[in-house]
Amino acid sequence: MRKPVEKSSETIKINNYNIMIQIKMGIISIFLSMSFIIILQSCEKKAMTNSETIKTTKSSRGNTSGILITKGVVVFSTLEHFNLKMQELKVMNESQLDNYNQSNINFISLYKQYQIMDELAENGISSSAQEAIDLKLIPHIPDNYFASVVNKNGLLAVEQTIYKYGSDGFQTAPISNLQNIESYNWSSQTILPYAKKLGNSGDQQWASFPPVSKFFEKYNGSNDWPKSNGRPVRAIHTKWCSWFGVYSSAGSKIKMEKKSLLAGWVNIDHSSASNNSSSKFRYFTQFSSSSGSYWDWDYFIKSENKITSNQHVNQIVLTYKPSLIAGPLQHQVNNFISTVSITYGGKTLNDTWIH
Repeated sequence: MRKPVEKSSETIKINNYNIMIQIKMGIISIFLSMSFIIILQSCEKKAMTNSETIKTTKSSRGNTSGILITKGVVVFSTLEHFNLKMQELKVMNESQLDNYNQSNINFISLYKQYQIMDELAENGISSSAQEAIDLKLIPHIPDNYFASVVNKNGLLAVEQTIYKYGSDGFQTAPISNLQNIESYNWSSQTILPYAKKLGNSGDQQWASFPPVSKFFEKYNGSNDWPKSNGRPVRAIHTKWCSWFGVYSSAGSKIKMEKKSLLAGWVNIDHSSASNNSSSKFRYFTQFSSSSGSYWDWDYFIKSENKITSNQHVNQIVLTYKPSLIAGPLQHQVNNFISTVSITYGGKTLNDTWIH
């Protein structure tokens, strides 16, 4: 009979170490999930009670015609009112948009929720927004204007539909469920993707895609960024040409982050940044003529260049389209180009990304 091979003490140590690592990672994952739930609950306590419908005040919300806040969800009575609000937000700079979100005591937007999570992460209390996005605990909506009308739970209502945004797509429900939205069973609703696959509508030259990011922990491929208070730093280049059901948009952003005290990364100011984005787009929409209305593709080109300094984010929303029935915005394949440059601590990253 063959004698069993005895494991060496070193092998046993390695195996025990691997087991401990697996246990540790599992505990961290559970802790981050629980801390995210605690964050949402604490935010709910800080916000005023949403058992009643609140009419927004003009001093803090700008144009409020046709807009209500019910159960912590912004409700637009018509698509036109939604479009007017998006137009109002689109002309705001970063500081104005931040003030808009911070000044509203009746509503916690997803934009503001990202900031709350980063503040807690910076104080070593919980994980950051980026960490929660990576773990698919919260939706990733990089369009800061749209994230300003979606609430902290990923909910928005326009006309007769409630939209719920998740990590991989969105769902819809009739507006009649809004009063009991906390207990609504979303598992019965289909998850729709933020973008359709290449070849959408039978033409391989046009496509859309969900939000995607490239992470640069080294500024030139081999050297680390200068640290921030002893913590590692990285740059993020993000692009999207995405469909959110009632809204489509395409854009790009570049920003800097540093490692948080607990888990994930939090935004920090860059010294300077430039963002140059352009593409040819198409959108299926309704036209009017002397013989009546008809549906067809609207083709157009958008380009924009933006330079910022001492800010968290350099963002460009090239184009956006609010619609209830037209479907996703599309870019021409290999034509959506985003060229960015960002400087931090005297070091500069340059990147070009083509879709």
